[in-house]
Amino acid sequence: MFLPHVSPYLRKKYLLNGGDIFSLKNILGHSRIETTEMYVELFSRDLQTQHEKFSPLEQIIHEFPALFTESGVQGE
Repeated sequence: MFLPHVSPYLRKKYLLNGGDIFSLKNILGHSRIETTEMYVELFSRDLQTQHEKFSPLEQIIHEFPALFTESGVQGE
């Protein structure tokens, strides 16, 4: 199957649902795995950004940084 114009949303959905990079390479019609890796790299950065934006733990760390620094570690 060769679908060169698969939307970024569908690429992400494919990877999130357990799709592998080698199959994605074939679906997108890339001749080199490095080309497909660029999409995975972009996806990983996007995922990290979204995690930082919406993670409850990240929000707590941002609001109370002293609790997570060496000088703020309790019990020492």
